[in-house]
Amino acid sequence: GPYDNRNKLFCQLRNSINNKTTIKMTPGKQKVDIVYIDDVVEAYLIASKRLISKESKQMEQFSISSGQHIALKTLIGKYYKIKNVEENIIWGGKNYRPREEMIPFTNGKILPKWKPKISIEDGIRKMEGL
Repeated sequence: GPYDNRNKLFCQLRNSINNKTTIKMTPGKQKVDIVYIDDVVEAYLIASKRLISKESKQMEQFSISSGQHIALKTLIGKYYKIKNVEENIIWGGKNYRPREEMIPFTNGKILPKWKPKISIEDGIRKMEGL
């Protein structure tokens, strides 16, 4: 989201653009599943309503997913395109971590009555105030 200033991917990309620095990345083939914070909050609201209404009589576990697994390299490319700046990444400048997850978890049951409303592109625009 727009106020997440932790040293995570989008913050690092933003800082590298603002400071005109280059980032070393893995080859970028790992897949990610990005869900915008507003959709995550909506999932929590739906789940809490399930609990309050006693719609469920047992402990349940659900997942949420954008429904799109996107390569990190592709995601970052979208970010730079939306920001309308040149990419300043050294792909393959870092090795994958020893236990790098290359494919997101997909076996979870999706939360009933929930689906994401914000696309990756719109999420980037909202996050960046565009």
